[in-house]
Amino acid sequence: MKKVIISILALFYFNISYANSNQVFSVRCNFSDGLVTNFDSGNPKSKGDASMPELVFDQIDLKKRSARLIGNAGTETVQALKGQDSIHLLEKTMSGNLNITTIFLKTKNNLLPVVTSRHQSIIDAPFVSHYVGLCKALN
Repeated sequence: MKKVIISILALFYFNISYANSNQVFSVRCNFSDGLVTNFDSGNPKSKGDASMPELVFDQIDLKKRSARLIGNAGTETVQALKGQDSIHLLEKTMSGNLNITTIFLKTKNNLLPVVTSRHQSIIDAPFVSHYVGLCKALN
C-alpha cells in the first residue's frame, strides 16, 4: 500500500511540477517502434522501422514556449506548447519541413510516452515517419 501511495504521489508531483509550473526541465527520449512512408511511386508505401535516433529536449520552458532539441544532427531551438497532460515540441527545419514531438505526462515507472512525426519533402516526393517510445526526465 505504501508503494502505491508513493507512486501516485510521484505521478502527481511530476504532472504538477513540470506541466503546471514555470520550472525549466529536460527529457531524454528513446524510440522503439516506427513507421516510414514514401510516395516515390505516387502512392504511399509504408514499412516498419526502428531506427529513430535518441532525442534530448533540454531547457523546456513552457512559460517562454521554447526548448532546445539535441539530436544526431546538432542542436536547434524548438517551440514548446503545453497541452492537456502533454507537451508538444515543434521544429521547423532549415528546409521548411516540420517535425512534431508530443510527450504525454502520464508516467509509469518514471517513463513518459512519446510520439514523434517527421513531415519531410525529399526531392519530388513526401517522406514521412512516425515513431513511438518513452522519455525519462533528466532533472
